[in-house]
Amino acid sequence: MMPTLVAGLKYGRQAFPGLFCALAAALFSVPAVAESLPVYSQSSVEVTKDFEAPNHRVLFSAVREVRSEIRADRQYKLPVTGGGRLLRIDPDSSLDSAQSFYADQLNQRGATRLFRCQGRDCGHSNAWANEIFGVSTLYGPDDRQAYTVYSYRDDQGRVNLTLIYAVTRGNLRDYLWLEELVLDDSAEIPVLSPEGGKIKGPVVMRWTGSLTHRFNWDTNTRNRVVNWMQDPDSRLIITSYAAAPADDGTVADSFERSQSAGTSLQALLEKLGVPKSRQFLVNAGPSRAAAKDPSMRTDHIELIVIKN
Repeated sequence: MMPTLVAGLKYGRQAFPGLFCALAAALFSVPAVAESLPVYSQSSVEVTKDFEAPNHRVLFSAVREVRSEIRADRQYKLPVTGGGRLLRIDPDSSLDSAQSFYADQLNQRGATRLFRCQGRDCGHSNAWANEIFGVSTLYGPDDRQAYTVYSYRDDQGRVNLTLIYAVTRGNLRDYLWLEELVLDDSAEIPVLSPEGGKIKGPVVMRWTGSLTHRFNWDTNTRNRVVNWMQDPDSRLIITSYAAAPADDGTVADSFERSQSAGTSLQALLEKLGVPKSRQFLVNAGPSRAAAKDPSMRTDHIELIVIKN
């Protein structure tokens, strides 16, 4: 049986040095909702749109029109939330500079470029402007356009897609369409994940109790975790947190409470068919006592599934 990983244990560090370091870094990072990308400084926002749709169309290939119908070799209709912004680039700047700016911003978030086309290889600009994005201002010559799709996972474990369409219109004005989308958890499409579907989660749940524990997760979430673990190459990391000690408590008390909750969840998961040999328990105790998000300072557990 593989050893249980407990934060601070020398044995765990020696047995799994790489994994231990990666987990230690994760434990003491403060999760936050991914912020929108900043507006390029040499541009102005002319149009904004909000999205909350169960079937938002995202293309990963050039667009073409067949008998007035939009076609693409690779496209998905995805459940997403997010928004789009139309940026008019200042005359003393350029589309190349704006695209480089956003490429750098996304690189800082660990984004992966999933697709890019340029010029006529993208298809007709009219289709992108009016049929795909619904922003007529984006219509320009077919040889002066570019389309790029990026993917990254935010601090809450959600897959984010960023679409960038850049075009120089016939009047030589430069525009950039920036679309930022967060995929719903139900959209489990490996090709859209920056890790190719290697990482699932995190699933975050509150827990209560001392001798016995209750875990705040619904049946669908529980079944999803169990299904992820059907792959024999999958490993489950259980990170257990506890609130900061009360006035009459100690840090050791908090670690003892979070260890007990994590162990209880391990036993429950084993009953649900997840072998304990493929579970790793990380006792993080009150390590998020200073988190900006109050919900992260409480008694809770995070589950992450990684394909080995």
